[in-house]
Amino acid sequence: MNADGSGQKSLTVVPGSDYDPDWSPDGKKIAFTSLRNGKKDIYLLTLESGAIVQLTTVAGDVQENSQPSWSPFGNQIVYTVKRVGAYQIWAMSDTGQGNTQIARSGQQVWDFLPVWAPDNETILFSQRDVGPSRAWLMSIRFEDRATKDPTRLDLPRPIEDVEFSPDGSWLAFEGIDNDGNRDIYFMTVSGGNRTRLTVDPNVDFDPTWRPVP
Repeated sequence: MNADGSGQKSLTVVPGSDYDPDWSPDGKKIAFTSLRNGKKDIYLLTLESGAIVQLTTVAGDVQENSQPSWSPFGNQIVYTVKRVGAYQIWAMSDTGQGNTQIARSGQQVWDFLPVWAPDNETILFSQRDVGPSRAWLMSIRFEDRATKDPTRLDLPRPIEDVEFSPDGSWLAFEGIDNDGNRDIYFMTVSGGNRTRLTVDPNVDFDPTWRPVP
């Protein structure tokens, strides 16, 4: 749809749910999560042709694949895998090949909601202990995936579902208050100038930035 809510158009029509859409950097494709086959997997829609291909397949010890996020160069996708009961961060090519685990955090924590930074090197994601617990924002460089642990960012309050501004200077995110309610905030990538954008008793989530014209 248009930014003002007009011109809405359905891109997929299936009995199962389609969600978690993410535009490719060139604007020609959308990666998304779907339950169309009864299992949570990631698919790729080519807008010009309408063709849809399945990129991941739930099998073996993999129970879910979801939350795709494109690399800025458009050749890779980072995503969340539920494997042996734990949520992990993986990456694959835009054709669904070369699947590789990004963070190796073990079975006692969940890693989820990954996003690729505009530098094409850094991946941010949320992490929490299994069960009700605080969410932390984590950072890891793609090239360090096999040799280093992710870094926990020192932020005063829990945040989730971060989105980089187009210039890479700001983060929009879900902020969680003392009562557990979620509103939308933004701040610099270093954690400064934290600003609340929504004030609502209901949950606000999934923020995204308007592209640069």
